[in-house]
Amino acid sequence: MDFSSRVRDETEADSFCAFVTRGLGEHVLKIAMVWAALEKSDTIRPSHMEAAVSFGDFLFQSVVHIFSLASNLAEG
Repeated sequence: MDFSSRVRDETEADSFCAFVTRGLGEHVLKIAMVWAALEKSDTIRPSHMEAAVSFGDFLFQSVVHIFSLASNLAEG
């Protein structure tokens, strides 16, 4: 399953998290391009994509965690 599909599947229950993370998949590719450029590589290698996807996962999980805590506080 690709990154965008995972994000979509995990945010279906929470429309606000889906809204906040809607462009994250596109940013993952941009992050991979930056890492490739920093290494002066002419191409995006699998290692660049793996690092970018890991970073995107971290950002996504952070958003879900932060806003799930906020919604739990608002309910309680």
